[in-house]
Parts: sequence; structure tokens; C-alpha cells
Amino acid sequence: MTIERNEMNTLVAIGFVIWLVATVAFRLVGHFLLNPDNEPFIAAVFMVTIPAMVLLTLGIFRWRKIPSASKPIAASLLVLPGMSLDAIVLPLFESVYPNMAPESTGYFGGFLLLAYAVVLVVGVRENT
Repeated sequence: MTIERNEMNTLVAIGFVIWLVATVAFRLVGHFLLNPDNEPFIAAVFMVTIPAMVLLTLGIFRWRKIPSASKPIAASLLVLPGMSLDAIVLPLFESVYPNMAPESTGYFGGFLLLAYAVVLVVGVRENT
């Protein structure tokens, strides 16, 4: 099953909005969430991220009525804007996230990879 072009555009737009909200949120409070001096808290943030991204992805699939066979494509479309834009933003980390310690860069990159991977796994898993 395929996804109509209009729905593809909608999923990309949803992915962009999620990326924008997350980027603004991390600009404002990222220094609390990924403080390199508090690794146990960072581990907790990573652990909370997994179910949060599962629920967000499943909620979007349900809201947009994505058929099971199309969920891998839908998941890819959801993460495409964020992954592309984060590839631009991460080299500018200190300018985009001035409140976050430069030592947070690795944690932030790991956080992003985890979040995007969870969305993709949900898309593939929901196809079975």
C-alpha cells in the first residue's frame, strides 16, 4: 500500500513541526535536561524518551489513519525533516543552543539518534 502525495506532505509537515517544537524546547531547557554534570538524570531522559516517542508515533499513525503496510514509509517521512535539519543544526550547536554546555553535544546527538530510531522501529514494527 502506498501513501497519497497529500498525506506524504502532511507527514513531512508534522515531522517539521515536531522538530521545530523540540528545537525550541531544547534551546530553552536543554541545559537542564542534558546537563553533563548529571548523568543519572540524562539516563532518565533517555529512558523516558523511548515510550514518549512510541506513544507520539502511534498517536500520529492513529490520527492520520495510516494503514499498517504504509507505516514504515510514514515513519520515514516523519523523521526526514528533523534528521535533515539536525544535520545542519548540530555543527552550529553552540550558536543554536547557547544555554547548553558544549560537553552536552554528544548527549544531544545520542538523544536525537535514539528518538529517530524509535520512530523508525515503531514504523517497521507496526507493519508486522
